Amino acid sequence: MNNIIKKDGITLIALTVTIVVLLIISGVTVSQIIGSGVIKQVTTAKDNTNKAEEKEILRTSVITALGKSSRAKVEEAHLKVNFEKNIGEEGKDYTITKVQEEDGSKHFNIEFLKSKNQYTILEDGTVLDRNDYEGDITTDSEELLVIEVGETTTITVETNSNDPVTWKSTNESAAEVKVEDIRNTHTATIRGVANCDELTIVASLSNGKKIERKVKVQTSPKSITITNKNKVTINLGSGVDFVQLQTKIEPDTVNVNQNLTWKSSDNKIAKVDQNGRVVGLANGTVIITVTTQNGKEDSCSVLVQTSPKSIKLNPETITLDKSGTNTQILSVSFEPSYSNIENAISWSCSDTSKVAITEVKDEKGSTNGKIMVTGKANGTVKITATTANKKSTTATVIVQTTPKSISLVPNSLNLDMSGTASKKLEVSFVPQDSNTKNGITWTSSNPSIATVDNYGNVTAKANGDTVIKGRTENGKEASCNVHVQTSLKTISLNKTKLSFDMSSGSKSERLNVRLNPSTANVNTGITWSSSNTNVATVDGNGNVTAVGNGGATITAKAQNGSTATCSVGVIRSIVSLSVSPSSSKIFVNGTVQLSKSINPSNTTEGTIWTSSNTNVATVNSNGLVTGKNEGTATITLKNSNGNKYATCQIKVIGYRTFSISRSFWTTGEVNAGWHVCQGEVSFGEARNIVSISGWGKVGETGMWDEVKFGLRIRAYNGSSWETLWEDYESIYRWWGERGEMYRDISLSLNKKYTMLSCDFYNDKWINKNWWADDPRDSSFGLTVTYYND
Repeated sequence: MNNIIKKDGITLIALTVTIVVLLIISGVTVSQIIGSGVIKQVTTAKDNTNKAEEKEILRTSVITALGKSSRAKVEEAHLKVNFEKNIGEEGKDYTITKVQEEDGSKHFNIEFLKSKNQYTILEDGTVLDRNDYEGDITTDSEELLVIEVGETTTITVETNSNDPVTWKSTNESAAEVKVEDIRNTHTATIRGVANCDELTIVASLSNGKKIERKVKVQTSPKSITITNKNKVTINLGSGVDFVQLQTKIEPDTVNVNQNLTWKSSDNKIAKVDQNGRVVGLANGTVIITVTTQNGKEDSCSVLVQTSPKSIKLNPETITLDKSGTNTQILSVSFEPSYSNIENAISWSCSDTSKVAITEVKDEKGSTNGKIMVTGKANGTVKITATTANKKSTTATVIVQTTPKSISLVPNSLNLDMSGTASKKLEVSFVPQDSNTKNGITWTSSNPSIATVDNYGNVTAKANGDTVIKGRTENGKEASCNVHVQTSLKTISLNKTKLSFDMSSGSKSERLNVRLNPSTANVNTGITWSSSNTNVATVDGNGNVTAVGNGGATITAKAQNGSTATCSVGVIRSIVSLSVSPSSSKIFVNGTVQLSKSINPSNTTEGTIWTSSNTNVATVNSNGLVTGKNEGTATITLKNSNGNKYATCQIKVIGYRTFSISRSFWTTGEVNAGWHVCQGEVSFGEARNIVSISGWGKVGETGMWDEVKFGLRIRAYNGSSWETLWEDYESIYRWWGERGEMYRDISLSLNKKYTMLSCDFYNDKWINKNWWADDPRDSSFGLTVTYYND
C-alpha cells in the first residue's frame, strides 16, 4: 500500500511539474504562476488526491472489517488487522482512537501520520474527514415554507463542513427537492407537486447533522368564474326576490384562498351577501363582483325588475244612473306600485248588454290601465282586469235608473167598508225601468178615513174622503182621491124571540133593527111584516101586539134584501093545579093512577109529573105511579114554568121472605089419593103473598108396577083453601126400582092468605109386600115472599 501511495505521489508531482513547464513555454511567467495561485491550486489538488487515496484505503479496510463482524458493525480489532495490511504499522504510519458517545454509540478517529490527514470512521462504516464529522449545518429560517403546486422555491443552508449536503423530501408526491448545481449542494430547489398541509425537507451531512424545514404545499385560485351570469334577472313581483349566483374556482384542487368577497355596485338596487345571494331591492341594473382572497375576480350584470303581485280596480264598485251620471272612469293600480313588466292590462265584461267599456288613451296613445264604463241596461256586471302575468281583479258595476216622474194607478178610488174595503195602488214610473230611488213613501191626508201602508195598500177606515199620495226617494210625487162609503150587509133585531101571556102581563113590545155594519149609510130602509096576524101584528115602527094563542114570525126587510126575524109566541098560562088523590099506599111493583085539574082549562101551558124519590116510586107523564121500593115519596104536578104545582104523598109497602121445608117417609101402607106432607103451615096472621118458589118431589120403591104421582100447593084465604099449583106424572117401576117425580116451583101472587099446605098424590093403595119393604116419601123446599104491610 505504501508503494501505491508513493507511486501515485510521484506521478502527481511529475504531472504538476509538467504543467508548470508548459505554462512557462506558453509565456506565463513564474511570478504569474505563483501570483495567480496556480502553485497553490496544484498543491490543493495534490492534497485532495492524497485524501481520496486515503479514504479509499479506509473504505476498503472498513468493508473487510464489516464482513468479519457478526453484528454488522465496525469493530476495532478487525480494523487494525486490515490497517496493518493496507496502511502500515500503528503508531508509525497511523493512529486509531476509539471514542464512546453518550448515547452508547462509538466511532474511531484515524490519523495518517505522514500526511497529517485525520478521518472518522462510524460504526456503520461511514468514512468522513475529521472536519466533516465535526462540522455543523444551519438554515437562515425555520418558518413554515408555503409553496404553490407547480411553482418552485429554493432553500439554502450554511455548513462548516466540506461534506456535500444531502436533501430529502418526506413526501415526494407532494414536494420534490433537487440540487440544481452539484458544485453547490448548500442550495436546493423545492417544487410543489400536490396539496399537502405539512411535509418536511431535510438537509443533512454525512456526519448525521441535519436541519428540517416544514413545508406546506397548496393550490391558490388561478381564476374564478360566475357560472350563471348570463341574463341574470330578479323579478320582485314573482314572490322570489333573490338569485343565487354560482361560482367555479380553477383549478379544482384549490385548497386555500377560497373565501370570497362579494360586492354590489349599487346597494339601493340590489345587495349581495357573502354567499353570493343577490336580493333585489329596486328596479335597475347592478354589477355584482366576486373576489378571491388572492385577488382573482369575476363580475356579472343583474337586472332587477318588478311584475305585478296583484292589481286593484279603482273604484271597486261603480254605480251608474241612466237618468243621471251614466259614465265613469275605471283605473288599475298595481301592487307593487313600481311594477314595470308584465303590466299590460286586458279587459273583459261579464255582460256587454248592460255595460259598454272603452279604453281611455292619453296623448301618446297609451291606455295607462284606464277604461270608460257606460251603462246600457239595468243590472249588475263584473269588469275584470288581467295583467300579462295573469293577475286579475274585478270591479262591480251597478247600472240603475232613477225615476223622472211617477203616476198612481188608479188616480181615483171608491172603497166600500162592506165590500171592497182595500185596494193596492200601483206606481207607474218614467222611465219604466226605474229601479233605484224608487222606494215610495205613502201618506194619507186623513188616516181616519183611509190609511195606506208601505206597499200602497189603501184600507178604508170610515165613511168620508181623503187623498193618498206617493213620493219617491228623489222627490217625485203623485196622488189618488179616495171616497169611502159603507153598504148595508145584514140586519138583525134586538130580540129574536117574544113571548106574550094572555093570562097576564103586557100584550105588546117594540122590536129595534140593528144595522151591520152599524155605520152603514147605503140601503138602510126597513119594511115590517107578520106571518100570522091572528096571533100577532106589527106596525111600521116594529111595534108587535099579541092577538091570540099561537105562534107568528115578525120579519124586518132592508132595501138590499137582507132580513131579520123574531119568533112570537102567545100563550095562556096556568093559574092553579090540583091532584087526586092527595095521598095513597101501594105495594112494591104496585101502581096507582093520579088525576089532575088545570085552571084555566084552555091553557097553552104544559104540565110535568115528578117524583121526589124515584128509588121508592116513579110517575109517568100520565100520572101513573109505580112502587119500586119500600118507603115514601112525593109526587108533584108542575106547570112548565114551575111556579104552579100540586102534590100527592105515596107510601110504598115492601116485602119479606121466609122458608118452608116439609118431608114425608114411610114403609107402611098409604091409601090412594092426596096427602098433606107433614101438616099445614100457618102464618099466624093474614099476609099478602107476592111469590112462592122452590121445589117438590114424591117417590116410591116397588115391583112391576106403574104409579101416577102428583104434587100440589094450596093456600087458605081465611074462608076456604085455594089450589095455587099442581102437577102429575106416571112412572113404571121394575122390581126393586125407585120411581120419583121432581118439580121446580115458581109462583107469582098478590093476595092475602093465612095458611099454606104442601100435598102429594098417588093413584093406588100401597102396602108392604113380603119380598120388599116398598118405602115411599115426599118433600118440599119453598121460599115465600110477602108484603110487609
